[in-house]
Amino acid sequence: EQVEQHLLAGTGVIQSSATVHVHHDPNTPTPFTVASITLDAGPTIRALLTCPTDAEVSLGDRVQSVLVSTGSDADGNKRTELRFEKVEKGG
Repeated sequence: EQVEQHLLAGTGVIQSSATVHVHHDPNTPTPFTVASITLDAGPTIRALLTCPTDAEVSLGDRVQSVLVSTGSDADGNKRTELRFEKVEKGG
């Protein structure tokens, strides 16, 4: 079976979420929220949300992708991550 490339819109619905309060890497800032998001095109992915805790989101909330600056690496290169932010309350 061959893998095919498809463009996917960065919009979807939160299926589940969890807030991480302690990370194994002490250099990773906490808290942060990871969510399972079903994209409008069909696949479900896991991604970080822009809100630090899941108290700000509910199952069924619509989200959209955003690029977030996360600082610089050891060589001074800017780092950017794809995350998701809530756009409206779910049903």
